[in-house]
Amino acid sequence: MTRMSMTRTLRLTPTPRTSVDAREGRVITPNRRAAAALGVRFESIDRLAIETLRGAGLLVAPELAAYRALRRAVAEVLFPEEVLSPKDVTGTARSVRGVVREVLRAGLPERMPDDPKVTRLLAVVQRYRALLGERGFVDAAELTRRAAEDVRDRVMLSVRGYPRLEPSDLIFLDRVAADGSSLILPYAERALFADNRDAAEFLAERGWTVEHSVKSADEPGDEPADEPADEPADEPEQEPFRHLGATVSHRYATGQETLPSGVTATVYADVEREVRGVLTEVKRLLHRGVAADRVVLMARQDERYGPLVKAVAWEYEVPVRTFYRVPAAQTRLGGWLEHLIAVLRSDGAFEPTARFLAHPLSASLGKSLSKEVWQHVRTQPPQTLAGWLEPVPHLAPLRWPAAATTETYLGHVRNVLAAFDLSDETLGDFPSRILLGRFRRALVSLESSADILGTPQTDTPTDVRPLADFLTDLSDLLALLDAPTDSPREGVSLHTPLALYGASYDHMFVLGLAEGVLPAAIRDEPLLDYNARRRLRAHGYRLESAAEAAKRERLSLLNALTGVRQTLHLSYPQQAFGRSQLPSETFARLGITPTSPAAKPLASAEEARVAFLDSDNLAADGVGGNVAGDVDGDIDADPVLARARHARAVERYRDSAEPPDAYDGVTGDAIDADERVFSASQLTVFGQCPYRWFAQKVLRIDEPEEADVDLSPSLRGSLYHRVLELVLTPGLDPAEQRAAAQEGLEPAFDRAETELQLTHLPSWPARRDEHLQQLRRVVQNDSFLSGEDVVVGLEQHFEATWRGLKVRGVVDRIDRSPDGLNLIDYKTSSQKPKGAKDADGKATLDVQLPLYLEAAAPALYPGEPVGSARYYSLTKTRTLAEAKPEPDELDRLVDRVRTQLAQGSFPVDPDVQYHACTYCPYDRVCRKGPRLERKRSRG
Repeated sequence: MTRMSMTRTLRLTPTPRTSVDAREGRVITPNRRAAAALGVRFESIDRLAIETLRGAGLLVAPELAAYRALRRAVAEVLFPEEVLSPKDVTGTARSVRGVVREVLRAGLPERMPDDPKVTRLLAVVQRYRALLGERGFVDAAELTRRAAEDVRDRVMLSVRGYPRLEPSDLIFLDRVAADGSSLILPYAERALFADNRDAAEFLAERGWTVEHSVKSADEPGDEPADEPADEPADEPEQEPFRHLGATVSHRYATGQETLPSGVTATVYADVEREVRGVLTEVKRLLHRGVAADRVVLMARQDERYGPLVKAVAWEYEVPVRTFYRVPAAQTRLGGWLEHLIAVLRSDGAFEPTARFLAHPLSASLGKSLSKEVWQHVRTQPPQTLAGWLEPVPHLAPLRWPAAATTETYLGHVRNVLAAFDLSDETLGDFPSRILLGRFRRALVSLESSADILGTPQTDTPTDVRPLADFLTDLSDLLALLDAPTDSPREGVSLHTPLALYGASYDHMFVLGLAEGVLPAAIRDEPLLDYNARRRLRAHGYRLESAAEAAKRERLSLLNALTGVRQTLHLSYPQQAFGRSQLPSETFARLGITPTSPAAKPLASAEEARVAFLDSDNLAADGVGGNVAGDVDGDIDADPVLARARHARAVERYRDSAEPPDAYDGVTGDAIDADERVFSASQLTVFGQCPYRWFAQKVLRIDEPEEADVDLSPSLRGSLYHRVLELVLTPGLDPAEQRAAAQEGLEPAFDRAETELQLTHLPSWPARRDEHLQQLRRVVQNDSFLSGEDVVVGLEQHFEATWRGLKVRGVVDRIDRSPDGLNLIDYKTSSQKPKGAKDADGKATLDVQLPLYLEAAAPALYPGEPVGSARYYSLTKTRTLAEAKPEPDELDRLVDRVRTQLAQGSFPVDPDVQYHACTYCPYDRVCRKGPRLERKRSRG
């Protein structure tokens, strides 16, 4: 009914208004969905407040300007003696940001409380407001409070869809609403609606007419209203609960009314099953001709549910829209910009620059590196931007001055964006395209808000400042930006309860209705806990209490449920996002118990493939029928299913106790042993695990060559071997040899570190002396150079035939002693190296030293007697082991090598103690696991 009276009216009712009259004035709703439900243009209280402030010459502060002002306020109030170099102003500003805005929404108290912690916080708020005020800015949190002070013209308003209003909103509405204005708020005689009852008293005192259409009702287990209404509530209207949402919300609020058959409640085992079950039902509705915009998904944690919902919706071919926003860093462009800042901050250090160039966006822009350039920079890593320019010339726009004005730096930022051709066309994905526009616009605010960017000493954009300071500003700017996850399009919407105020849908699916999730659990704010709030309330300062916060969460759910008209589906998962969950108290309030879902029909081709993997038809598996039109046709003819079945068969066999097959290294492709040349290490590896040799020498699976950051074990071995090769001179008298080695150690070390390019290692300056001292201990030790032995050979290469196999290798050192030749192999480890498998399957069979004795010595010094071969530890400066040949075991090893090469049999078969796997780089390929024990149990 249209109001003809010129009084201002507040109506308290559980029944939402579904229409408005054009003569009711400007319609104010909380969101676009509520406006669409009423068929009007979207206007909110906040928009009306912004319009009012603009008329008074005030603007809402941009995010960057607000953050900078807050950071400066924190520096001046909390760190008054450290404005030039504060301890952690940035971190403190970020931590107090939420509390400051909550204080602004409530309004500063007239009298400060006797609490030092709270007093300092309020002082920060006062200084923050003053800094914004100097620029004509207002924080968004106090929009309506400040707008109420500047109302000049009243407007006839019709306010719909709000579940409750903040005190500042009420004050603003009272001052801006002209005669004939109306406001509708939900209400029942329960404590849950105490805020709206207080709102009615507040407005009644200011001349508003309050109308009730609520019948008092008690709900078992819920607290009564704090005090009765001034007048008895009116009798309910005829058919007050005309649709499902009103019935459900009334039941939720009062415990009365029987729920209709349109409500279902389901418990799922985990969150993915919940999403799949819900979207299957959504797909049913869409196939029945229900319009997508009449169906809604609701989740309190939409940012957590969103990615999974979108992924499953894509699989099901269900159009879904999400409205949550993600931080800039989680978008492709935002991640790329963060890497860019890291490159600039480190002046092109290798790791940050390599990550920047390897970023997917760099690749899509054609700015990644070719394989050849990657190999070059990995082996000779540049450490500065100047060093990168020769192999990667397109990094030239990243060379910025160490000090410049803000305006100059902003020009460099824009040059980089242009040089890398960043545009809507090149970015592709929607979040990055939106973020690029926001980032470009925000760059302007870096310059225009320079007077509150940092300390009071840097006040204008023309001041020269260090690059590090500007990069901090840029990082802060990026941290304040976010982007939507979806482009505007038709589809089923995923919303939070807050976004559904006043909206109307035919079918609603509520996900994640778990305890502490929906309604959300109340969490204390460490900087302003609920005890401190209670003390402030005693001073007349209206801050939300824990009870009020809990009621707000319940009320938001209640109001969202009001918008459903035909069917309501409630669900929760027992496991979600790494934690177990219990059902929400909402189920108990509604008097329903969630049940497990029935057999789920197939909603996508992917699900049909999974079902068909183990059976020839769906009926054999007991799987229900499919969703119409999704898995029609002969599923067995599906090429994807055929490949999946083959892959599953391979994996099942691989994991069984059956002997290895072609997918476990037994290829059947013979290799002629006489055409290959083996080293001692190759034979050892083959003897430890044939598959490791096969992956390395036949498949040639190599890890990418990377530049060392620290001295790796292999690089350390190369250094020690090269230094000892340089300091020793074959043929010298033992006494002269020792003296020459000690005297020439440092020059040899200098030469070796240059040849091996160790000076490029970031850690080398700190580690150099350590390794030099260790080598000095080696050459001074009697065990390294004995009194009678003469060094006759260093790093000597050989080729020979050993037990019928062609072999080659390098002997680190050969000494001539009275007992014959002594062959020495240097080791930088402190233990004897593991050998090939012996008869018991243990890695104890040494191959290297027997091969030296039997093949290297005769090849290098034919006819000379051989004394011994040994491993010498350069770390422990002692002999680790001497050669003890085991002819029978070595013959069996050689026979095994020949046989398996001829058979093409290279199974995954490491030693029983898995020593071969300790440093093996092929573990992801072989996937040894417990399956090997099953295979070994079958012999």
